[in-house]
Amino acid sequence: MGAGYTAVDRVRKGLPLVVHGGGQSLWGLTHSSDLALGIVGLFGREQARGEAFHVTTNESVTSG
Repeated sequence: MGAGYTAVDRVRKGLPLVVHGGGQSLWGLTHSSDLALGIVGLFGREQARGEAFHVTTNESVTSG
């Protein structure tokens, strides 16, 4: 979302979260250390070159 927008910042300030799908769409939260592990695991692997990856959690939640 850019410009300093984060869901955590809005929750801390008591502001509403901006979500699509009326709050019923599924979304996952992934910690930065988990993302880093996924990315680092791809470094130096020829099989990963030119491929697309989606690093996320197995759990999903709605905001509604």
